[in-house]
Amino acid sequence: QTSDPESRLACSLKMNLRTATRFDLELIDGVSDTLAFRIYDRRADIMARAKSLAASERHKAFEIVHGIGSKTARKLEQLIELSDYPS
Repeated sequence: QTSDPESRLACSLKMNLRTATRFDLELIDGVSDTLAFRIYDRRADIMARAKSLAASERHKAFEIVHGIGSKTARKLEQLIELSDYPS
């Protein structure tokens, strides 16, 4: 099993938000250093929001971050694990 975020992304595995650093988040295509910092800074809020949403709606948890809309949220949900246990 691959644990470092860069290798996980390369293998099409999700990065775990709970353990990711802001630098790990910058590895995601389209995520700037500013957006990575915002996601990292709000990760506890994102994860708490995700727990309250149905599985099909979990991408909406990312939308609490300034600068993330529906399209980006859907993309991030495909790349970042929002539960406490990585996939």
